[in-house]
Amino acid sequence: MRAVLTVHGVGIFGGRGPWQKPIERVLAPHFHCITIKYSHYRWLGFLSAVVEPWVLVPAIVALYVFKQWYTVHFVWAWFIVALALSCIAARFRHRLALNHFLLECSARLSLGLRPHVIAHSMGTMLVGTALEDYPQVWLNNIVLTGCVLPTNYPWREVQVAKPQAFARVRNEVAMRDLVPWLAHKAHQLRILRGFGMAGRVGFDAGDFVHTTSSPGTPCAECVLGGRSAPVHNVMIRQYGHSSVFATPEFAAYFWLPFFWNIDPAEYSEFLEFCRAADQHYQDHDVRKLRIAEEELLYSRWRWTEGSSLAAFIDRYVLVHSGTPAMATPVVALVLRKIWQDVAAACDAYHDRGPGWEQKITALNPMVAVLRAVDAILG
Repeated sequence: MRAVLTVHGVGIFGGRGPWQKPIERVLAPHFHCITIKYSHYRWLGFLSAVVEPWVLVPAIVALYVFKQWYTVHFVWAWFIVALALSCIAARFRHRLALNHFLLECSARLSLGLRPHVIAHSMGTMLVGTALEDYPQVWLNNIVLTGCVLPTNYPWREVQVAKPQAFARVRNEVAMRDLVPWLAHKAHQLRILRGFGMAGRVGFDAGDFVHTTSSPGTPCAECVLGGRSAPVHNVMIRQYGHSSVFATPEFAAYFWLPFFWNIDPAEYSEFLEFCRAADQHYQDHDVRKLRIAEEELLYSRWRWTEGSSLAAFIDRYVLVHSGTPAMATPVVALVLRKIWQDVAAACDAYHDRGPGWEQKITALNPMVAVLRAVDAILG
């Protein structure tokens, strides 16, 4: 089973990635979930990324005590020196967090395994730095949220130098997210080196980076232009820094199919057809059921390699039995099994009743097709 790493951002008042548990509930039936935790920014959030409190606070206290006993000239100058030293020390904290991230990955991943990744806020910086600086870091599909990487992050150069570095990147661009903007301003002031606001405006567009207008919209440049890109900015106008974690359904509708290399728009359409067929079946509406099955059977998607679902099923039947199925009732039987299993998987997602762990895996269209062919042909 392929693994998914989840890497949280900075915490505040002791919090560390509260979103990871609900997202794991969505991912766990399909992937081996590995939750990466680190405590380096647990209490003071981004403040501890800017200044090192263990340097700044003692320096201020020492300056105050010293001032009580002796005349201290240029107090503000001494304070600025203490602040500068604490900013320099904060960079060591980032390096410690990065080393912890690398060690956690090394300890919990099998050799040669390329996991998918969901990273948030400071977690995106850890992932981006690891990809760029460490040749042994190989990842698969990457989801970035609240991204604080610079807009000119060198994705192309990273992949040229290390072809196995990553497969695809989905950058959720929350246009009301203030954290990446603040990180970018801190970089401009030379307080946070290497930080940026890719989570607010996206990575710089080009042949290697495309932009889609909303989470459920296919990339026009990939579909119509015929020029696929490994990195996509996904614009979300009304979202803030952690809005994608408001409910786990965002991960269910968009990140699951992304990890399966299925376009989320095509995935939503596939689920809609399956649920419609199931509803018409329960209503005993034979005419509408036939229409829904025909829509499902003759739709063409990229995950079916551009062919109709009927032809896609036929190829799997041919591999399974050695006999084409187009002229037989097998395709119709397999199709019915597919939408029944997918509808049951949708119900199992919420109900979690008996046998839900087996049922819910049919949310993956490829699994649903293979399971249906095996069930019909024995």
